[in-house]
Amino acid sequence: MPNDGLGAFTNKAYSSSGDLMNSSGQLDLSGLTLGDVVLLRNDIRITTTINNTHAKFRYELGGGAGIYYLTKEFGVLGDGAREYSHQFEQIIYVGDVNTQANLITPQVCTSEDSSLVNLGTSIYVFRR
Repeated sequence: MPNDGLGAFTNKAYSSSGDLMNSSGQLDLSGLTLGDVVLLRNDIRITTTINNTHAKFRYELGGGAGIYYLTKEFGVLGDGAREYSHQFEQIIYVGDVNTQANLITPQVCTSEDSSLVNLGTSIYVFRR
């Protein structure tokens, strides 16, 4: 889920934590301290080609045998083959080195062919 930072509403003027997101949309929390908390607000648009497409958003965290997911189910998109907008929050607790040291990858999974536009992600860091 790319985020090239070129959107009209990109604003890094008030960042207190540096640039935590790369152009692929991955989060790099290696500069944060264990015990910090990251609050993300995501704004995405999914366009389905078939009615009743099932969709979910997830962050893949950790690495190797320690990979785990934080998932937000959108359920069935059943108002026709069209554009659906979703805004949602996710909290990531930097509670161990597995979370801190590995890139975090946002993923959208759908049951049918669909397209995605990442309208933006707001990132807030609460220091321990």
